[in-house]
Parts: sequence; structure tokens; C-alpha cells
Amino acid sequence: MSVSVVLSNAPAYAGGASFALFLVLLAWASAIDLRERRIPNKLVAAMAVLWLAVRVLLAAMAAVCSAGFGVDAQMGNAASAASVATMRVSPFGLTLGDGLVGALVLGGGSLAVSIAFERLAQRPSMGGGDIKLLAVVGLFLGWERGLWCLFAACLVVLVMQMVSRVREGGKGIGSQTFPFAPAILVGVVIASIL
Repeated sequence: MSVSVVLSNAPAYAGGASFALFLVLLAWASAIDLRERRIPNKLVAAMAVLWLAVRVLLAAMAAVCSAGFGVDAQMGNAASAASVATMRVSPFGLTLGDGLVGALVLGGGSLAVSIAFERLAQRPSMGGGDIKLLAVVGLFLGWERGLWCLFAACLVVLVMQMVSRVREGGKGIGSQTFPFAPAILVGVVIASIL
């Protein structure tokens, strides 16, 4: 296999492998959220570091390959720095900017909606771990798929609330909290299929 074939397929391989590992970490966070009603910051940070590490690794590979093909070292380093921002990493072909916008839209949007809801309803809405997790989901999915994920996750929680209400004989559901990470996991799977 030639070096150019490996290089051209590296973003797809790295993106697919990192997304699979992201799903494993997200499933782990979901299990903890189900059991303890919290999402560990270390897991969320690990997901964000994974996303960034793939970008840095691919840029380093590009720099090494550029230097190996006789490209001027300074030019190779500049090219690798530029490739971090513009390289489209699979499985969704997202650039660095796509991921950052996704994190801002999902994380920032969720934070804004949560603050507004809490002020209007005078009760807690979404935990900080959920908001941070949604920001990381935005890194991996971008803003469009991220919004589909959020929509699907909200539907999952709505179904969970309706089932809980039926099971409890029609009692109010306003005081009951539900772990959101498992719903986010379902949302990620659905959004990745779309």
C-alpha cells in the first residue's frame, strides 16, 4: 500500500476509530448517570481530549509525510497547522471549525435554555454534566447532527416521563429527575445514522 493511499484514508480511519471510542466512553458515562445521577468530568474531558488528539495526530502525520517527501520543513509545519483546521475527519467529514461550532451550539445553547427555564420555572432543569456532555457531542457530530441528537434525546426523555407517569398511576412528573446521558447516547446513535 502506498504512502499516499494511507494518508488519504487516515482521516477516515482515525475518525471512525475515535468515534467508536467516543461511543464507548459515552456508554460508560450513561451507565454512571443511570446509577448515580451524575456524569464524571473526567469522562467528559477524556472525550474532548480524544477529539483533539485525533486532530493533532493527523496533523503530525501530515507534517512527517510532507517532510519525508522533501517539502521544506517550515512549509510542512505550516501545512500541518493548516491541515488541523481544514482536514475533514470522518465518519461525518467534519473540520475543526465544524466541531467547535457544534460544541458552541449544543453546549452554549443548552446552557442558555437551561438558565432561561430555571429562571422562568423556578426549578432546576438540566445538570452541568449534561451541558458539558452535549458540548462534547457537538465536537464529534457538528451542529446539524448535534441538533438531531438533542431532538432525539429529548424525545427519549419525554417517553421515559410518560412511561413513569403511567406506571405511577398518573402522578405528576414535575419533581422526578431522569438521567439524560443515556438519552444523549440514543440520540448520538440516531443522529449518526441520519
